[in-house]
Amino acid sequence: MVGPGHPRRARPNSFPIWSHDGKRLLFASNRANAKHGETNVFIADWVETKP
Repeated sequence: MVGPGHPRRARPNSFPIWSHDGKRLLFASNRANAKHGETNVFIADWVETKP
């Protein structure tokens, strides 16, 4: 999620890491960085939904 109620498809360019309880996913990306060498770190709450 990118802010409350704004889901976005995650496209990490690094290895994702799960929290110990399996409820959060952490990943880093530098695809949309503002300047060279900048890396953004994202923490996403993992929510299962039924199709």
